[in-house]
Amino acid sequence: MTNRLRSALEKPGSYNQLVLEGLGKTSLTNKESVARVYGEDLRSTYELSKNPSNHLGAEHLELVSLLTNKTSPVWFPRRDTADMMSRAETDRYHALVANLDKVAANATNPPPARAMVVADLPEPYEPHIFKRGNASRPAEPVPRAFLQVLSGGEPAPFVHGSGRLELAQAITSPTNPLTARVFVNRVWLEHFGEPLVGSPSDFGTRSEPPKNPELLDWLASDFIRSGWSLKHLHRVILLSSAYQQSSMPSAAGPDAENKLLSHFNRRRLDFEAMRDSALAICGRLDQSLGGRPIDLTIEPLSQRRAVYALVDRQNLPALFRAFDFPVPDQCIERRPLTTVPQQALFGLNSPFMMEQASALAGRCDANDGGKPAERVDQLFRQVYGRHATRHEINRSLQFVESAKADATATSLAPWVQLAQALLISNEAMFID
Repeated sequence: MTNRLRSALEKPGSYNQLVLEGLGKTSLTNKESVARVYGEDLRSTYELSKNPSNHLGAEHLELVSLLTNKTSPVWFPRRDTADMMSRAETDRYHALVANLDKVAANATNPPPARAMVVADLPEPYEPHIFKRGNASRPAEPVPRAFLQVLSGGEPAPFVHGSGRLELAQAITSPTNPLTARVFVNRVWLEHFGEPLVGSPSDFGTRSEPPKNPELLDWLASDFIRSGWSLKHLHRVILLSSAYQQSSMPSAAGPDAENKLLSHFNRRRLDFEAMRDSALAICGRLDQSLGGRPIDLTIEPLSQRRAVYALVDRQNLPALFRAFDFPVPDQCIERRPLTTVPQQALFGLNSPFMMEQASALAGRCDANDGGKPAERVDQLFRQVYGRHATRHEINRSLQFVESAKADATATSLAPWVQLAQALLISNEAMFID
């Protein structure tokens, strides 16, 4: 026994006596022998603590606290249990989780009722600064709080549970200059095709300044005054004279790029709107609500609205990619807008468009003795919502006659070909 250890044993209360006694009974030759004594004392004390009938002394309780408190090197939250398993246990655990996912994915329609909720932990995790980025060397704690750069000084720490509610209140505070403006800018983008701020995801000092800052500020202020009512915001925009303008450009002037909205921007329908519009025109759109997602690319082709389309983030169908569907595993501020041959080929050759053209031609079938010119006009009213002009009727009848003369070019009937040509025309695909 060393003199230092003997001196420690003679001063009760300065050190844990159980540890000192264990060290005094063992020949200490290196650090490993010291660690072994500590390990044995901690193990035996922990075993004793699991029996409620054992009345532990202060020395035992001190060791139990050393093992079980959050600063202990061996402590970890229950939610991280899977990270402490062996390889075999981890594989079995993930296999069971995958089986649960399969049960949920293959459940009958409608699926079993369930609710997705967010619940605070009994004791929220307390974040710490890591010394030199090392997670095993935690330094002082960092209180949960709002962004300092948006707080006008040192932000007050969140004190209620995880702080989610306080974070939401800080984000939607009337004194927060960004939230309402960002939200209004994105809603404007969806209605007009172009935002007031050209970089919807970046309102920093190096981003593009707003094209109409006064309008952006007014809309943001009105949005807050309405109680953050999205319905009110839509109503204000849709009832404005700017939204109700024609897309026909006015006389050339200082607003050549239409930054000041001298006319409405002509917009092409996105894939979902184009598909659903074709189904609605042909009287085939399934407007039922709810249910599981469906694959739009497999036969029999579904007639449900595209909002119920199955999106596999790891295997996005080529049809979606051809029509600029956003990458589902990334944050995309807006969809790209391209014109590629695959889009035109879909309109000409896809079974979906052929089915809709056949259904449309069937709806406008002149079995009641109607004249061909009346049938053409009915097709135009069904697709475009207007009557056909005399010139359009003549051109359409010429198209039908030429299709009859060249019946070997396609398997589609002449009137079906005309219906398909109308469905994929620019007037049907663009919003004017």
